[in-house]
Amino acid sequence: MILALFSVILNALAQVTIKSLTALNVSNPVDLLRHWQLYCTGLLYCASIVTWFIALKGVPLSTAYPLQALGYVLVTVLAYFTFHESVGAAQIGGLALIVSGVTVLAWGAGR
Repeated sequence: MILALFSVILNALAQVTIKSLTALNVSNPVDLLRHWQLYCTGLLYCASIVTWFIALKGVPLSTAYPLQALGYVLVTVLAYFTFHESVGAAQIGGLALIVSGVTVLAWGAGR
């Protein structure tokens, strides 16, 4: 279960590096090859896939997959702190629903 969560964290970090690439304002996609964020994104995604693969060896997919929804929460939190994006009451409410839903699913799987 820990590896599945780690995979979700790596995936969320990859999203942040993708967003940082958009701030570069490159006009030619080939120019992206000169920026470390592109390689960091690739490494994070690869690490996320490998850890997810390993996690699924020991955790049923029906238990692990709902954890992917926590990526929405992590990306929103990271965007708030990294890019100073606004987060409104509706978003906070929606994120709370996601966390509570994942908690209920994980609790039910443990029974």
